Parts: sequence; structure tokens; C-alpha cells
Amino acid sequence: MASMDRLDQLQPARREFKRSLDSLAKIFDFIEAFFQSQGIDTSLRSSVDLAIDELFTNMVEHNPAQEKNITVELSPVENGISVTMTDYESTPFDIITQAPTVDIDALPEDREAGGLGLHLVKEVVDTIEYLHEDGRSRITFTKHPE
Repeated sequence: MASMDRLDQLQPARREFKRSLDSLAKIFDFIEAFFQSQGIDTSLRSSVDLAIDELFTNMVEHNPAQEKNITVELSPVENGISVTMTDYESTPFDIITQAPTVDIDALPEDREAGGLGLHLVKEVVDTIEYLHEDGRSRITFTKHPE
């Protein structure tokens, strides 16, 4: 776990990944290496992996004509991690205010399609922000131990 005195020494890592679901394995390797090099609490991995998997998949599937890579930046924060994902030349879609509401109490066959993945992301991360400017969609989330 990153202590406050170590934060000054810790560095963010940034990589671009090809806009393909095949890139997910490379993203997870990138996350694993970052967690190890920065001493980030491994209990955060499953939540971070789930959020990145869902958000990256949405970026690929909802902006299929785009050929530019998707950027993933990982930053150590006090007792946790911050992740920023950037999609280029994208249509604005604020995942916080525009994602469909999901009735998690409804039976699966009675539920409207869409929105469950984003609902899960919002449940497993501590904070999430969306910004769209200059044609770029940027999603930043943080995760800390429970």
C-alpha cells in the first residue's frame, strides 16, 4: 500500500491501447505491472479490472468507426489508485447522467437492455467523473480499500 511519504516518489503510467477487445489482456498486464511497481493494495484489482473492462469495451463498441487508440493512465493516490481513460473523436455520452437507470430488483427477463455494466462500475468505484471536450471523452475514477 502506498503511504503518504512514498507518494512523492510514485509516478503515473500512461499507455495507449489499440481499439480492440483483444487489447484487454494487454491492459490487464499493464495494470498488474503498475500495481506491483507502485505497491498498490492488491485488494483493489478486481474492482479496477471490472471498471476498466466495462469502460474500455463501451469505448470500443460505441465508437467503432474511430481508429485512434484509447489512452489509459494509472496514477497512485493516497491509499489507492486513480484511472483515467480517454477516447478520441467521440460523441458525448455522460455515463453519470445519461446512462439508463437499471432496476436491479427486476428479474433479468423483465429488465430493459443496457446500462447494467455502467451501473456495476458506479457501484465498485469510489468516485467517477466524466468530461467531454475537444472531441475527447475522458472518464476518471478512483478506488480505495474498503
